Amino acid sequence: MSAFDNTFGAMFDGMTIATALYGITCGQTIAYYRAYPDDLEYLKVLVALLWVNDTLQQIFVFHAGWYYLVTKCGCNLIACTSSNWSIVAQIVPSELSTAIVEFFFILRIYKLGQSKFALILGILPCVAFAFCMAYVAKCFRLPEFRFATQDQWVVYVFALAHAANDIVIAITMCYFLWKHKNRGFLPTRSLVSSLMHWTITTGLLTSIVTWSYFVLYIAFPLDMWYIGLYITHSKFYVNSMLAVLNSRKRLRGRAITQVYGSG
Repeated sequence: MSAFDNTFGAMFDGMTIATALYGITCGQTIAYYRAYPDDLEYLKVLVALLWVNDTLQQIFVFHAGWYYLVTKCGCNLIACTSSNWSIVAQIVPSELSTAIVEFFFILRIYKLGQSKFALILGILPCVAFAFCMAYVAKCFRLPEFRFATQDQWVVYVFALAHAANDIVIAITMCYFLWKHKNRGFLPTRSLVSSLMHWTITTGLLTSIVTWSYFVLYIAFPLDMWYIGLYITHSKFYVNSMLAVLNSRKRLRGRAITQVYGSG
């Protein structure tokens, strides 16, 4: 495997997967506005904001891919030793999307459990975003890829904060759902079990993606495998939230069927 495969080849792989996930984001966004035209205004605004952030990140990723794979690397290899502005700038909308989704689930926990503990959960997304912006500043200050190993602890903090928050959110939501499950009727219990399964699945997925790019960064800091995976990670968050919003009618319909029967 050549050095190009481990660097811009890895970035291209990430860009390809991110493009496919962006297509799913667009499809889910259209489905949401068609299925829930009378939804709460703040939810419609959040979905619009997520789509705008995801689109902006995708534009930055496309620009970076064109810059490295078409414009520069064929005739100016020196330019390929530094990060250009768009590959760094895509981190900002990516982290904004991640923070929005995390606070969305934290708000659901607060409404579900009526517990001030949910407010404490908001600390980790704030910490992750702050340290990520510090990493962005470092990348603009030291754009050459050979400085990827400098100030690695900043990446450790924001990646671990994301991974820990995903797990804590999933566990906390499952706890409050379990409490409601024990109080409800049989159909309600079945519905809550489905919600718990969904919560665990989405929490594990986003946490696995975060842990993966974190491990790749530690193991291969001078390659771009971690960049390729990072490009995709916020889209998993965005689609997890959109999937939750779009699944509400199906879950309600299942509960009604279990109460009244299918025919």
